[in-house]
Amino acid sequence: MSDIVKIFSQIGSIYANDAIKIKNKAFEYKAIKAYLFDIENKSIEPNLNLDKDDLIICRFGVGANSGNLFPNILFKTNELKKDSKKFIKSVLKSTENLLSKFSDEDINKDDKLLLLKSVDEDYFNNKIDEILNLQEDKDKKTPTYFCLAYKNKPISAYYKQIFIDHISSNEETKENGYDILTNKFGIGADANLAFCSSNELPPKMQWIKSQLLPLNSNSAKLVKMGYEVMDKNLSYNFYGLKMALIPIVLSDNSEFLKEILEILKSTQAEVSSQTKKDQVIEGIKKTEFFIHNGLEISAESQQGLPVINTILFYEKSNAAVNLHLSIDDVLPSFITYVGKQMNASRIKAFRDKDSGNKDNFIYLQKLFKDKLEIMSVLLARVKLDKDVIFKKIEQLIYYGTVNMDYAYAIGWDKYFNERLPDRSIDAIKRYIDLFNNIETTKEKIILQKEIKLEEKMDKKQKIDYLFDSSEFLKENSSLKSAYLIGMLSANLINWQFGVNQSGSSSYAKWLNNCGQINKDSLDRIWKKSEETVRKLCSISGQTNPISTIAYINDKLMPFLADSLADKSIVKSSYIALAFAMGGSDFNKYIKTKKEGE
Repeated sequence: MSDIVKIFSQIGSIYANDAIKIKNKAFEYKAIKAYLFDIENKSIEPNLNLDKDDLIICRFGVGANSGNLFPNILFKTNELKKDSKKFIKSVLKSTENLLSKFSDEDINKDDKLLLLKSVDEDYFNNKIDEILNLQEDKDKKTPTYFCLAYKNKPISAYYKQIFIDHISSNEETKENGYDILTNKFGIGADANLAFCSSNELPPKMQWIKSQLLPLNSNSAKLVKMGYEVMDKNLSYNFYGLKMALIPIVLSDNSEFLKEILEILKSTQAEVSSQTKKDQVIEGIKKTEFFIHNGLEISAESQQGLPVINTILFYEKSNAAVNLHLSIDDVLPSFITYVGKQMNASRIKAFRDKDSGNKDNFIYLQKLFKDKLEIMSVLLARVKLDKDVIFKKIEQLIYYGTVNMDYAYAIGWDKYFNERLPDRSIDAIKRYIDLFNNIETTKEKIILQKEIKLEEKMDKKQKIDYLFDSSEFLKENSSLKSAYLIGMLSANLINWQFGVNQSGSSSYAKWLNNCGQINKDSLDRIWKKSEETVRKLCSISGQTNPISTIAYINDKLMPFLADSLADKSIVKSSYIALAFAMGGSDFNKYIKTKKEGE
């Protein structure tokens, strides 16, 4: 974490003079709705045009129950109606915090402070119903605050120096040791960054809380400022977490970091206010985003600049900052490259609930339950083992997703007829193409050579061609058996649909209920297919089964015999994929509309 601490310090140094805006949460919003509660006459007036320098939103301390420095409280209608006493207590706590900054003598000399001192729980008794009827702003991006006020101004507007003194104060603890940034003697300041912890402090400092970094007071102040700049200017919402880009400049020019920070700040502001996906941002027009809009646009804005990025995924819970993932040394050009490869395969990382699926996209969240795992696979160059990928593909085939909360069990008749497109063999090939192209697999995975069937080929020749083109099967008799039994099953289901006037297939129903397909179940499936063939011949009056079934059966026999004799283990995920490929290939390349074929 030392590199992150250093870059926070560099960022903090650049923005040291902007502490007032960085520390005041009001500057994070484009607009704020405020209800001004006048402490003199108890009137309540809405205001949509408060000067942000007057509306100071700042925590009093780092503890969860520390409250705000000023009585400017976030107003949530539902939370207020659930527990109005808790809301009033938060107002009183912040009032108490502000008064603690003054001596009794100062309070007695100030009419506003005297009025503020008289505010208690009973003070709101005859106004609580009116407060309960107040409404938040309809725009979710515009927060609503309840502010104790005086003469149409928030109380905070009259005591700005208190805010400046509060954010400038530093408690220093003198201890032995060397500051990790300046290499100067004396450490003990707290930057309030739990995720940059140093839990193995020297024996003399073990009494200090573990999140202390080996920093002196001035360094801690810069590091904390750098983190706050990142959180405010360089971060985006990411599915309940925050995602931030931290630029690391590959240049000795001290002005270069400032320039890049301004580019990223401007990009973040534009992305945050974006209402249409085709909006021009910093001269860049994007109509589709494949990983994350803020991430991809930020990468575009950095093209050609000597910079790499560390990407942090973190969670803010009251005063705590919990780091979930750090991806180091990501080139902007690599982010853009990954986005282009995803576009080529028509894959997106996450599905937007409101986007629909008009362009036939498939989504990585079907293969990875954890969103952070997806980001690691795409950007951290994590090398996945082939067995891991095939296990995920097996779950995709059977359930449509690795997330069992959204599982939808397979129907093989639907699968072979391409009625489950998001888990089809075509979709699986697109996932594998992406993994191969961004080199996230330990070895390149090839399922099949490019299929180029000739019109003059008959069905038997096509079966041979498809079988020989399937690189995935290699020299493994069990996989070859699974592929051919998949072909046989698809062929048999089609034949049964054609023969039965009811338009149903008892074999398909049996197959759907037989559980996961593995090496041990191949013989059982083949025996069931033989039983079904005999019944269909009897019903249709045919002496022999249709030609393709007979041909596939003959081709299957030696491989199935070898598979049964071979005691080696073949993973069920490989068997399932081979079976799915066989049935899908048959219906895609060989099936005809002619009844019974």
